[in-house]
Amino acid sequence: MKLLTQKLDQLSNETVNQIQSSNTQQLNNLTVHIFDIENEQDIVKILKIHIVHVKKAISDVDMITS
Repeated sequence: MKLLTQKLDQLSNETVNQIQSSNTQQLNNLTVHIFDIENEQDIVKILKIHIVHVKKAISDVDMITS
């Protein structure tokens, strides 16, 4: 959180809440992409990337087991 605040000066309460409710993998994703982040929308996109990957993996497993 400190790195993001340092980089963007200030984060909205909504973004802070999204970060605080993120899982470990999402936080790791933020860390990996810290240099790509230019605004709060980038943070939201990075957090959503993990969710999309998880949903695809679940879908793939469902197709295999069906």
